[in-house]
Formats: sequence, C-alpha cells, structure tokens
Amino acid sequence: MLACPLCSAPLNAVDNGVACPAGHRFDRARQGYLNLLPVQHKNSRDPGDNLAMVEARRDFLNAGHYAPVARRLAEL
Repeated sequence: MLACPLCSAPLNAVDNGVACPAGHRFDRARQGYLNLLPVQHKNSRDPGDNLAMVEARRDFLNAGHYAPVARRLAEL
C-alpha cells in the first residue's frame, strides 16, 4: 500500500495513476513507474535520490534481502 507523500493518506488506483481522498494525484509515467515526488520539490536543489542513494539501493537489492519475500509471494 502506498501513502500520499503530501498528507499520508492511502493512495488508491485511478485512471493512469494513483490518488488520495484529499485529491492529491500522481500519474503513471509512460515507462510504468509512479513519481511520488511532489511537484513543488521537483526543481529544488536536491529533488530526489542522489548517486549515493541510488548506488546504496542497488547494492541492497542485489544483496538478495527481498529474495525470501519474493519466493513467498511467488508461492501464493
């Protein structure tokens, strides 16, 4: 379940994206992902993940920490 980054309410699927009950809406990109970065922060000095964050995420995911979860979900 995803939470709205602006008000923390649950996000629900809507046409081509997700929205919360307060009306905050996030569209799905052509590539298929959801960008939950609020519009007012997109042009900030540090709008999203920096290179170190991306590398740390990649290392964590490549280490297989989610493998047991993925195996269990595949069994369902």
